[in-house]
Amino acid sequence: MYWSIVGSFVAFEYVAEWFISWFPFYWEVKTILLLFLALPQTQGSTWVYKSYLDPFLAPREADIDAGITAAQANLLNFIQDQIKKVWENIWRMITGALPANSMAPPANGQPAPAPNPFSLAKGMWETFGPAFMGSLQSHTQANGAANGAQRPQMSPAGSNYSASSHSNPGTPSFPEPQPYI
Repeated sequence: MYWSIVGSFVAFEYVAEWFISWFPFYWEVKTILLLFLALPQTQGSTWVYKSYLDPFLAPREADIDAGITAAQANLLNFIQDQIKKVWENIWRMITGALPANSMAPPANGQPAPAPNPFSLAKGMWETFGPAFMGSLQSHTQANGAANGAQRPQMSPAGSNYSASSHSNPGTPSFPEPQPYI
């Protein structure tokens, strides 16, 4: 009952607040009304629901339920249609098929444009991919040979400049608690 009253109040306020918010003591009256509805001592929302909202909604219950059912069906149909369109577009891009309502390719000797981005990318990769990979491989090999002498070699022995070096074998790597005397 409380949430139906508060929802009705918020819906009314959303529509009419621009008109009634300039009245003197509007915010104070609104605060008192919300306290009246929310406090368990007053049972305001129960009284308002039983006195006003229930008599208004009870005769219209069948119409409200039919509207909710119709909205659910319309939403489900809309979602199914959108998913079907997305699936058809994805399938058309994957298979390379032209859409059913597309125009015929030009007959003046020019090649037809790529039907989708995937085939365009595939054509570019087939054309330029081998050259790109070859230049990348030769560049990597040239840099590897030039930097081979400069690259430091890791040794299994520890560094002498480590922050946790064990220069004194008797010193632990972390402090040990000492008992109080």
